[in-house]
Amino acid sequence: MTRSHIRSLQQVDVLDRPPAFDRRAVTAVTPARADISLAALAGPGKLGTLLRVVGPVIDRVLGIHDLARRYEDYGLGGLDKHAAAARILEQQGIEMPGAEQLRQAVPADGPALVVANHPYGGMEGIMLAHILGEHRRDVKILANVGLRVLTDLSGFFIFTNPLSPRSRGNVPSLLACRRHLQGGGLLVVFPAGQVSSHQEPLGRISDAPWNRLPAQLALQTGATVTSVFIAGENRKRFHRMGRVHPRFRLLMLVREMLALRDRAVPLACARPLPSGLLARLGDAQEVNDVLRLRVYLADPARDVTWPRVADQRAERFAPLAPPSDAAVVAREVAALSAAQRLVQHKGYSVYCGYQRQLPQTVREIARLREKTFRPVDEGSGESLDTDDFDATYLHLFLRRDGDGEILGAYRLGQTDVLIDGDDLSGMYLSAMFDFGPGFENRRAPCLELGRSFIVPEFQKSVHGLFLLWKGIGTYLVRNPRYRTLYGTVSLSKLYAPRTVDLIDRVLSSRTDDVAPVEPFSIPEHPDLNDYLRGRDLGMKQLSTLVQALEPDGKDLPVLVRQYANLGARFHCLGIDRSFADTPGLLLSIHVPGIPPRHLDRYLGPDKVAYLAHEGP
Repeated sequence: MTRSHIRSLQQVDVLDRPPAFDRRAVTAVTPARADISLAALAGPGKLGTLLRVVGPVIDRVLGIHDLARRYEDYGLGGLDKHAAAARILEQQGIEMPGAEQLRQAVPADGPALVVANHPYGGMEGIMLAHILGEHRRDVKILANVGLRVLTDLSGFFIFTNPLSPRSRGNVPSLLACRRHLQGGGLLVVFPAGQVSSHQEPLGRISDAPWNRLPAQLALQTGATVTSVFIAGENRKRFHRMGRVHPRFRLLMLVREMLALRDRAVPLACARPLPSGLLARLGDAQEVNDVLRLRVYLADPARDVTWPRVADQRAERFAPLAPPSDAAVVAREVAALSAAQRLVQHKGYSVYCGYQRQLPQTVREIARLREKTFRPVDEGSGESLDTDDFDATYLHLFLRRDGDGEILGAYRLGQTDVLIDGDDLSGMYLSAMFDFGPGFENRRAPCLELGRSFIVPEFQKSVHGLFLLWKGIGTYLVRNPRYRTLYGTVSLSKLYAPRTVDLIDRVLSSRTDDVAPVEPFSIPEHPDLNDYLRGRDLGMKQLSTLVQALEPDGKDLPVLVRQYANLGARFHCLGIDRSFADTPGLLLSIHVPGIPPRHLDRYLGPDKVAYLAHEGP
């Protein structure tokens, strides 16, 4: 479709629009008995006369004669469109695993678009008409004008000519699509406009480049969009002949449609995207590309799932340890020096100390870590999430003044204290990453940040993360030799593996300075490769894309966004074998390079002195 056609679609005056789509009118139509032949389509003029003469011969060559015979054998003539679609699928023996999930995914009312790949060229339209027609009675499908021969099904279709996309004759059908959505209807579009075939640039059988029409319609009408993947493809000889000449595919389509029988054709769909999120993705081309990506990522044959570590360990999950004695914890905290109380703010305080000073406090931190991490398939599985590093790392923790409850914590490793020459074994992350001599922790004093958590009931508070980082900032200004922070942010297994892979590929800038001991590795998805090729996604774009791809619509992890706002450099993704095989994204932050407004927020008035410090 040309830009002029899109402009024509956009410039229709609101006052010229017909009345809203009447669903009752759709269900009231009773098609006439079908005459399936080219001659039935013949109009006046020389072409019509020619088709009436040679049409029967062409019908036999293309398989239309066989289609008509099967149409009659199935007793389709005179059936309404819903009954006709159901009868065809029943007689062809086509099962559709995933049909119910699709019906549940598509909104029950209001303007809605369904976009799908086009692997067969005909039968998938009947499949979606039947599935969605049982869910809503206002289904329309933008279809090839050649399907006019299926008279008993024509009530489902808005016809267009995909072989002449530049033709002005297609404009009325595009206007009809928009009117249907404006009237609150459900529209199905196969944006490729032609059957999937071998795409030379991709080196595989796939849809041709998608038309932007569905994206345009969604942005204009506020329709939700559900992406559907339809599994399978036509026979090999269809694709071999298509590589000889594309028109051969058109000649074989009817026979391929008849050959699709006694088979299961699985369907998989992604959750519907609301119009607001679509608008945040960008222009129509970007929306179009994301919709296509969502279709192919739904392919169950390429699906990747996490091993259910929690299930595997369930039998040996130890009960959580009982809480530490609150009175003992209170005495330990009260015994800390005044300098170890880093922050006091609105009834909360942040402290730092070592396990030797705070044995029961650190025990309670380890208990709360385990309690917090288990629901997201992380943690140790033991009664306490603790290890030998608890004894040597500094513990920075947030406590409520009134009842003494610990609400969150960080564990800080001082590299100038814990690294002995070339021996990095004193650092927790040395078991997860191979740090070369060029990495920050080998060149200057750094703080290794890890094991961060905020208890679930406090995670929505504006105070939690802010106060922990305010505590880190206070520690830095009192110890200005530390100019770099580094650590990992856990990419929870609540995210799909493909999302974790996407985050890694977009954010990580790999160098020779560091490499994961055990890399995160899943089979590549060719369509994700195609989407990312040549794109330079920013954090905002990545955030919106993650929301579009995640099954429940969640955003990037809060800490990823927090660290990005602080100017973090993301290095690589590794697997933490000592922490339920959780993927961890390694990052480093050069503190003097943090944007000034964030330095003001976390370092306060001591920022100037900290920045002026010249370390050894």
